[in-house]
Amino acid sequence: MAAMPLLTSCGELFDVDEAGETTSATMKMDRDTVFIMPGDSLRLTVTFSPPEVKDKGVMWLIDQPEVARLCADTLVAQQPGTAYVTAMSSATMRLDTCVVTVMTPWTVDRNKYFFDTVVYADISVAGRQLGDDIAVAAFVDDELRGIAELKEAKGKRYAVIRVYGPVSASDEDIITFKCYDRREVRLRTFDVQLPFDGETHGTLSKLITLHLD
Repeated sequence: MAAMPLLTSCGELFDVDEAGETTSATMKMDRDTVFIMPGDSLRLTVTFSPPEVKDKGVMWLIDQPEVARLCADTLVAQQPGTAYVTAMSSATMRLDTCVVTVMTPWTVDRNKYFFDTVVYADISVAGRQLGDDIAVAAFVDDELRGIAELKEAKGKRYAVIRVYGPVSASDEDIITFKCYDRREVRLRTFDVQLPFDGETHGTLSKLITLHLD
C-alpha cells in the first residue's frame, strides 16, 4: 500500500505508511506575527513535524488583500492595517495563522512640537549599522517622536536621534527605541530607555549604546 496523508477534523495531519500505521504530524507557520512597512515583502514559510511528512503542499490565504497581498508564498505589504494570513494543507484544512501588521511609515512632523531631547548613539543590529536596511525610531507612550539619522565626524560614524514633544520635559515621560530591519522584515525593541527630560544624552566620546544581536 502506498503512503498517503490524511487530515482529521481537528486539523491534525497524519501520515500513513505502507504498513498501514499512522504517525501524528503538525504544520506550523514560522512566524506568529509579522510587522512590515508598505512596499516591503516577505516569503512565508512553514515547518512540518516530523519532516518526513509526504504531502507538504500549502495554500496561502489572506483576509484583507487591501492591506497586504499574496503572490504565491510571498507577502507584499500594501497599506497600513492588520490582516490575517492562513496556511492550509493541500487538502484545504486550516492549520495555522499569523497576524500581519502593516505599519504606518516612520515620519515625524517637527512643526507640531516645541520641545526636544537629543540622543547621541552607537547603533548596531546583528553587526549592521544604521542605514544598512536598518531604521531606528524613538517612541514616547508608543507615539513616534523621533527618527535616527546617521552622522559622521572625524571619521567616526554615529547616530543622532532628536526626540520631540508637545509639552515641556517631564521625568515621567520615557523614551523607548525600536528597530525595523527591512532585510529580515522584523520589528525589535532595544532594552535601553531614557527620560524625555529636555537634556542631551550621550556625547561623541561616550555614545549611548543601542545594540541588538
